Amino acid sequence: MPFEIDWHMPYRVIDERAYGELTVEDMRYHTETLVRFLTEAQTHAPQRRVYYLFDDTDVDSVPPAYLLFEMALPVLRFKNRGPAFHVTNNRAWRNIFQLAGYIMSFPVQAFTTREEALRAIEKTMLKDDARIDR
Repeated sequence: MPFEIDWHMPYRVIDERAYGELTVEDMRYHTETLVRFLTEAQTHAPQRRVYYLFDDTDVDSVPPAYLLFEMALPVLRFKNRGPAFHVTNNRAWRNIFQLAGYIMSFPVQAFTTREEALRAIEKTMLKDDARIDR
């Protein structure tokens, strides 16, 4: 499997690092895993949003974009999903992910380093938590 996916912060931040050549089967597993994580978070932290950190700086190829859109659909039903934070050095993939996010009302912020993305996640979480805790 050319990616690793786990909680960066349980029930709050999903951390995925992809590498190599991603296949359709890999992306299906990816979607199933995201659905499982979002379901867990709904149970354990129902009032909190879940943020998604996706690092593809070491990816060589991805399936066609139309398949990526199709595979993202099961994730869209979750009300607890927060924005995605995309780490990439590839301008084309950055544009594809941002376009997909725009079309599906799934905000995507792009970064060139993981550290930048983690700082942005922390800042976004603090704002969201302050709003919820009022």
